[in-house]
Amino acid sequence: MLTVLRGPRPAPRALPDPRAAVTPGLAGLPVLKDSPCPTACSACLPACPAQALARTSTAVALDLGRCVFCRECTAACPEGHITFSPEHRLASATRRGLVVGPERRTPPPVAADAALRRLFGRSLKLVRAVLGGCDGCDRELRACADGHFDIGRWGIEWVDEARDADGLVVSGPVETDADDEQLRRTWAAITGPRLLIATGACAIGGGPHRLGPARARGFFAEYAPQLYVPGCPPHPLTFVNGLLDLLGVP
Repeated sequence: MLTVLRGPRPAPRALPDPRAAVTPGLAGLPVLKDSPCPTACSACLPACPAQALARTSTAVALDLGRCVFCRECTAACPEGHITFSPEHRLASATRRGLVVGPERRTPPPVAADAALRRLFGRSLKLVRAVLGGCDGCDRELRACADGHFDIGRWGIEWVDEARDADGLVVSGPVETDADDEQLRRTWAAITGPRLLIATGACAIGGGPHRLGPARARGFFAEYAPQLYVPGCPPHPLTFVNGLLDLLGVP
């Protein structure tokens, strides 16, 4: 007689709903208090290694495109005006939308692009370009296609060749003219309508490399990304939710 041992079922690997997923413990969206900063206080500014903070007349503004989420500003602020929440929804369709402060506490929601929805809403192939940096962003991007986050369920997949891709995802600081030229060649190899995404502090705002002697930003001056995904590195859910919002995927 065959005995069947029963036990608790293993939890499914794939997140059933990335829209509803929570990330406890993540250093995500900064929370800036409404109370004004003391007039003479600027303790947080020199503490930021990426110069992501700027002083306004009464408070501070923070550029998520430069922020490396190290939380040094939290430790340096004597008033406790800056903390980091676990909110991972940080993506923006514009570079300006990544600046949070007294006037805007969160990046504006990424609005669905109807044209991109028609073109890529059911099938989107993306190629990654890693131009310098620590490879942390690329690791998190690759994780988006694993069995947990599973972007393939929406028809989104990574490809190895630009000629097979519909869009380009850039990470790394793009420090040299050679990097810039490689980026241009990769972009030119993508035929037809194209999607450009900048991910991570290095690609978006330079991160800790922004004051380096070699900063080749000609490509991004010529081609504006349709999506900016901040982080150092960005959490996979930041990328997944931002991309789904852009494509108008429910």
